[in-house]
Order: sequence, then structure tokens, then C-alpha cells
Amino acid sequence: MEDAGFEIVLNEDKSPAWLLSLQSTRLKPRLNGSWELEAYQYEGRTYFYVPGEVLYFTNLSLGLNRLKTRLPPSAKITPENRGGEEASLLPGNHL
Repeated sequence: MEDAGFEIVLNEDKSPAWLLSLQSTRLKPRLNGSWELEAYQYEGRTYFYVPGEVLYFTNLSLGLNRLKTRLPPSAKITPENRGGEEASLLPGNHL
């Protein structure tokens, strides 16, 4: 199973109306240096969607190796074990 993305289609009053399925292989989140979401690239267009326009699910069950290949080369992954709690995969994520 791959990541999944949906465009949030709004009513006239700006409330969510329905979700439009996107081709997830063409949707890529863009993160800044502080790991904050800036936009979504879609079909090669860099700032096609802004945060709030897409509902995005990532499939972390594919394992740490796949996650490493999708992170920028400067990123370090440091799993942590805090007495039985879930491990943190991203730097600065403190449980």
C-alpha cells in the first residue's frame, strides 16, 4: 500500500463537501528545514496545493528503510526507546 492523498473540496461556506482521490504517486509533501509542511507538489508542479487543501496519509508500515530513502540527505533518523513507549523516528519529536 502506498501513501494516499485526497483534495478537500469545499462548499460555498468553506466547509468540507467531499474528498477527491489524487494519484498518490504524483503527490509529494514539501517540508522546510524545520520539518514544517510548506506545500504539496503534484504532477511536477511545485506549489500545487497548500496545507489545508489536502488530506494526506503516509504508509509508515513499509519500514524504516523506505522512510530513509524519502528524507533529504541532511536528515538524521534517530529511533528512541523511552521505556516501552513508541519510538520516535524524526529528530526533535519528543514523546
